[in-house]
Amino acid sequence: VADARVALGTMRAHEVVDPDRCFAIGHSEGAAIVTELADETAGVVLLAAPAQDGRAVLEWQGKRVTETLPAAVGWILKLLRIDPTKQQAKQLDKLAETTDDVVKVQFQKVNAKWFREFLTHDPADTLRGLETPVLAITGSHDIQVDPGDVARIGELVAGPFEGHVLDDVTHLLRVEEAEPNLRTYKKQVKEPVAPAVLALVTDWVTRA
Repeated sequence: VADARVALGTMRAHEVVDPDRCFAIGHSEGAAIVTELADETAGVVLLAAPAQDGRAVLEWQGKRVTETLPAAVGWILKLLRIDPTKQQAKQLDKLAETTDDVVKVQFQKVNAKWFREFLTHDPADTLRGLETPVLAITGSHDIQVDPGDVARIGELVAGPFEGHVLDDVTHLLRVEEAEPNLRTYKKQVKEPVAPAVLALVTDWVTRA
């Protein structure tokens, strides 16, 4: 947030920029960051933005990702009596109780400090009563942030609001007509951003 605030200040100070017409656009975690700067801007664009605390986001994400696992993987998990949801909850509890910046989880280094901050951060605290214009866009095929959060954002803010859930658009803001899953992300990033996303953002910023 501090870095974004400095960047916003630098942009405002530029000789060709109207300081009263500066907007901030953020995607996913970036959307949560620019939400904190909303009242310092002419408006914010929140792409695939969470409207719940980090723990709720990760729990929802875990359930959706589990649903997209190959049938063979699901069969093995059942055979081994492994419940991914319960396993995730245990790991999040352990991370929440850590005090070091980095810890090892299943022999892998994890940024525990980031997790502790993310788990407790709730964008709703900032969005509630916000009077700055807000545009929120999410895809119906997002499996990392609940598309229902677009409606939640609209209920929380007090200022001008426009929200869209675009059909077949994923968390990466690409069009994917097939059932979404994380395994297609490498392919998706090679594709252009969904034209509808670019059109909505351009139109809204021009009108705001």
